[in-house]
Amino acid sequence: MAAQDRSGNASFIDTRHVDDATVTAVSEGALLWSPRFPVSEAEWRQAMPEADMDGRVWLGLNVVIIRLGEALIVVDPGMDDPDSAWQRERPRVWPDWPVTRTPGLAAALVELAIAPEDVTHVAITHPHVDHYPAS
Repeated sequence: MAAQDRSGNASFIDTRHVDDATVTAVSEGALLWSPRFPVSEAEWRQAMPEADMDGRVWLGLNVVIIRLGEALIVVDPGMDDPDSAWQRERPRVWPDWPVTRTPGLAAALVELAIAPEDVTHVAITHPHVDHYPAS
């Protein structure tokens, strides 16, 4: 079941059922990234044909919400809301990495009828700002 964002654009929420778990992926947008690999350009271009002329690729910025029994787990709560002060400053922090945004996690929680206090666990896979909230 996917929810449409408020502008009527393509869905930014996608829910699947995996055995007893309900797994919801929330797109927070995408980041244009310039990877560096210890191989020749021909080799990495063959592996990443979607790279643009400058060798950049769009990476999805996603948060995962898992409901399993009584647990409600948010994995990598992601970036601040799109209208936060930190987001307004982000271009200064990442001037070479353009980011597109969706309505974000808070809007997804509203769409999914999840109150923040309903979250029982938060898992952070690593502390990059697209995984760990800045504020």
